[in-house]
Amino acid sequence: SGGAKELLLEGIRILKKVATEQDPVMPRTWKNWGVAYQVLAKSEPKYQADMISSWKKYLEVAPQSDKDLENIRRVVGFEK
Repeated sequence: SGGAKELLLEGIRILKKVATEQDPVMPRTWKNWGVAYQVLAKSEPKYQADMISSWKKYLEVAPQSDKDLENIRRVVGFEK
């Protein structure tokens, strides 16, 4: 629905602020940013590129202990 989309876009705006102004290497921020774009991409494929770029940045700073690391690598094409 329109309300859910607007809420996600507002969340993305806040995450961008945190990621770029407060702590650019904060893995959780980049990961969640990608998740928000993933939800949007389900109904609007144009957001898939944003999801991928967020998760690529996440993979640069991700802790190796993250249980979602391998799944995110597969989604962005970084399978080992």
